[in-house]
Amino acid sequence: MIDTVLYAKIRKYKNNGISMRRAAQELGISRNTIKRYWYGGHTPGERKAYPQVNDSPEKLAVIDALKKYFEDNKGLSRGKQTVNAQTAWKTIRDTYHVGESTVRRYVQELKLQDPQAFIPLDFEPGEVIQFDWCEVKICVKGHLWKAPVFCAVLPYSYDIFAMILPNAQWSCFLAGHVAAFEHFQGVPERAFYDYTAKLVIGDRYGKT
Repeated sequence: MIDTVLYAKIRKYKNNGISMRRAAQELGISRNTIKRYWYGGHTPGERKAYPQVNDSPEKLAVIDALKKYFEDNKGLSRGKQTVNAQTAWKTIRDTYHVGESTVRRYVQELKLQDPQAFIPLDFEPGEVIQFDWCEVKICVKGHLWKAPVFCAVLPYSYDIFAMILPNAQWSCFLAGHVAAFEHFQGVPERAFYDYTAKLVIGDRYGKT
């Protein structure tokens, strides 16, 4: 497992056109580790999914449908059209009664089995920004307090913005966006929201 600092260095080597071999030599890590994180398909802290030994017929049917979806849409990985676990779920959910989180898990299993069958998570500069909340513990005069942290990441460069805010409510959610855009000196074309960030949107506008 690598940390976010080393991950950012690996991604910068890739974005600067430097070879995997040279990156491995200069960073002092194996080429297999470099290859795993080179295209951004895996990230630090990612939990490994272990395929079940005996898969149910229902799961096998869903997996076959997912394989077909990604195979049929290999050419739509860039620009305004996105191909990922969420779009796959939206495509098959009317046929297979399966939740989005389950589809994400199946997709992760498939990536581990055959990484070449999936489109790398590679983005153009300024194309995408990702938002989420996390929580940290801070010590103030000997007392531990939990504090919400608004996080924003540019997948292309893995430039990270983090800001401690009073709470995780709507006003702070918007303030975090403004501060992040000021930090990055621009607004990317698209925004992705992870689970806890989606909860804030859901509380404001209803379930999404």
